[in-house]
Amino acid sequence: MNTIAPSIRSYMLAILSLALYLTTTAALAVPSFARQTGMQCGACHTVFPELTAVGRTFKLGGYTLANMKQIQTVGADGRLKINAIPPLSAMLQTGFTHLNKQVPDEQNDSVEFPQVLSLYYAGEISPHMGTFLQVSYTQQDDNFSFDMADIRYANLT
Repeated sequence: MNTIAPSIRSYMLAILSLALYLTTTAALAVPSFARQTGMQCGACHTVFPELTAVGRTFKLGGYTLANMKQIQTVGADGRLKINAIPPLSAMLQTGFTHLNKQVPDEQNDSVEFPQVLSLYYAGEISPHMGTFLQVSYTQQDDNFSFDMADIRYANLT
């Protein structure tokens, strides 16, 4: 019976891998930027993390290139512009460890869920200001940390 279970497990893993492969879509760099601009990652990136001229212009312009529906005020000065979809994204990494040889006094299979959970706020804040913030939680450290903060103001847009 032990020989049947590993083969069934192998088939299930192969089917799951094939299903994941067939359901994937084109990568859109940071999803918030892709939603905001309507462009795929190739418009701004050549080879990660190198930027094209469009990518450099987008970054230097305070991440404010917009191609999305926005809510606007009807007030006298009309200054407030808010994105209809907040520029939020998330990334989840999980971990699974299995050893063929049992380690004494240890559990063999180890699952980390989440191993790392990252939240991104990336995009236009106002017509002249944008940001790219990353906050991550790691299970091993059991804490949150700021991984990256890039806030830009550009009066060129």
